[in-house]
Amino acid sequence: MAGDSKGIWKSVKGIFSHQPPAAEVPRAPRYPNEGPIRFRPGGAGEWYQGVMFNVSQSGIVFRADQIMDVNTPVEMNFVLPIEIAGKDGAVVMCRGEVVRTTMPKTDDNRPLIAATILEYLPGSLWKPAPIPSG
Repeated sequence: MAGDSKGIWKSVKGIFSHQPPAAEVPRAPRYPNEGPIRFRPGGAGEWYQGVMFNVSQSGIVFRADQIMDVNTPVEMNFVLPIEIAGKDGAVVMCRGEVVRTTMPKTDDNRPLIAATILEYLPGSLWKPAPIPSG
């Protein structure tokens, strides 16, 4: 399994490493992908839990219990959708930066956080638990 995950990382890094300058890049397609995510600001020791809503090659939107300031570095673990990874269940670890925090206009007052993905990191031992229903 470890060798398999290295192959996934090489392909993910290859997909995302050869991009033209930002002015020439159309917005990456977003894939709805509700599932668990764990994240932590700037390499902090404690991981926080959240719920991912969608992901693209360059970013992710998720709901969390804590607000994070724009420009905060963040590390994230989540499962890539098959449309990006090419196979089901590919867990990624990456570094990014918070670009937006929005308080939703719903009964659930947890903020929505949008973060860029700046770097994919090899391997992850994290196995996400299913999201509790309710």
